[in-house]
Amino acid sequence: MDVHTPESVERTAEAVGKDIAARDQAEIQLAIQLDLPILAGKPISVLYVEVDGTGVPVLKKETVVRPE
Repeated sequence: MDVHTPESVERTAEAVGKDIAARDQAEIQLAIQLDLPILAGKPISVLYVEVDGTGVPVLKKETVVRPE
């Protein structure tokens, strides 16, 4: 049977915590690095964006006077 002392549990918890912190730092560094793709082609001079409003929640009372 394995018997764990409070000190051994504490050491293990600290080691696991350090490992988690190191992995978090590695992910943060990757995010900060901003590994962007290489541009291939001419830049876009004009970008058109359309918003049609579908999916916007409305109340029934807001549509009463609207023509079908």
